[in-house]
Amino acid sequence: MTTSDEFGSALTAMIEGGGSFLFGTVGADGAPRATRAWAVSVVDAAARRLRVAVTADDATVVANLERDWVTFTGANVRTFRSLQMKGRVLAVEPPTVDDQVVMDEQIGAFFTAVIEVDNTPLVGLRRMLPAEVLMVDMIVDQEFDQTPGPSAGASLRAAP
Repeated sequence: MTTSDEFGSALTAMIEGGGSFLFGTVGADGAPRATRAWAVSVVDAAARRLRVAVTADDATVVANLERDWVTFTGANVRTFRSLQMKGRVLAVEPPTVDDQVVMDEQIGAFFTAVIEVDNTPLVGLRRMLPAEVLMVDMIVDQEFDQTPGPSAGASLRAAP
């Protein structure tokens, strides 16, 4: 089981290392849908509250945000250390000026890591950027190690 300090520090290390992020939703029919996330902030480590910048270009993902359950998955581009967090949506809103600053920093770190690891040209990476994002505040109920290897899928914290 992770403590709030471990929770915050694990995410912070991933973010600072140039994290690649995905955000998953589920439709009313139970069908999963995922999109790229562009930034994440630990709003309150003790409450396990995250604020995630999610691509809003996919109408299905946006519609699914009205449902309660979502997942956030992050992976460090350089080390492949990966975490998945399942939880509940608290709020969905447009990004603030402060959110945009965080996104710019984290997108820059992600692109830098990809360029260093894969030698991908920046122009190609910029094509990935969405036309629009939404900020999703979520509470994490479950955490999993998704790092490739024998511990992949192992729970890091028991469900509430």
